[in-house]
Amino acid sequence: MKTIKYKPKHQAAAQKACQKLDSTLVEHPRFCEIKKRIEGELLYPSDIRFLLIVGPTGVGKTRMLTTTKKMIEDMTELEVLANPGHIPSISLSVPLPSVGQRFSWNDFFCKYLDGLEAPEFSHAPALPKPDPRRNLQNTVTNALKHRKPTAVLLDEANHFASATKPKVLLDQTNRLKAFVDEAKTLHIGFGTYDAAKMASLSGQLTRRIEVIHFGRYRAEVEHDRKVFKAIIRNYQKHIPIAHHFDLPSHCAYLHERTIGCVGILKEWLKKALTHAYQEERTGIELKDLQATADSTHDVMVRLNEALNSE
Repeated sequence: MKTIKYKPKHQAAAQKACQKLDSTLVEHPRFCEIKKRIEGELLYPSDIRFLLIVGPTGVGKTRMLTTTKKMIEDMTELEVLANPGHIPSISLSVPLPSVGQRFSWNDFFCKYLDGLEAPEFSHAPALPKPDPRRNLQNTVTNALKHRKPTAVLLDEANHFASATKPKVLLDQTNRLKAFVDEAKTLHIGFGTYDAAKMASLSGQLTRRIEVIHFGRYRAEVEHDRKVFKAIIRNYQKHIPIAHHFDLPSHCAYLHERTIGCVGILKEWLKKALTHAYQEERTGIELKDLQATADSTHDVMVRLNEALNSE
């Protein structure tokens, strides 16, 4: 097997190219549709307490979260200046329970409080000391009254639905409903399809939660194929490509290995870029894509999960 020498200059060039690609936001129809729906709820609040964005792994949910965070910062810039205690939003990942263990609300609320401490906002005064007679949930809701975030962004929201027993999952759902009602703050969750199971368990929760599907681009739908090819064409403008290589002409192969998920496509292009620089080349070729593609097994696992949940 050939040993690749990764020279410092190639490493620096690869890192620079990957950083440029990572900072590139190619907005496509499904992304824009969900962004518009979130923006509408932020500008014109309804009775919805929980927006839940669900979709397959790698579709771009984390990028949507960071875009939402920036959107809120832009919306609340003047309000933050006028009220030092106010923070635009907080974001956190919902903790995953240990194997065989129930979801830990204490762990969740501890992470929540860390976010409300707002270390990145030096202007924000310290939160009141927690009342030892109150539980963590009460401490969080009290802190929310002081910080007044426009929204709370929850990544990996499917971890709420990690319980396998129906009764435990229903208890989780009711606990979440009680919390978001008490918090009186819009929560926006981002997760896999497992998170949507919670909404179907409780009629009361369906009045407070809206599930929004962030779908992939499907190969069997002609419009989806055209859009996916246009996305590939847009990415080609932002990455170094070998002069004889045309990325969109390999659309079928790119779709096959990404199952139409834009997030997976972007990560794959970053790995292909790194591989090209390791080979002392300055542009992607087909062999870089082939060398860094996910295995057929991994692709089939993701595809079956998507097909069973869509």
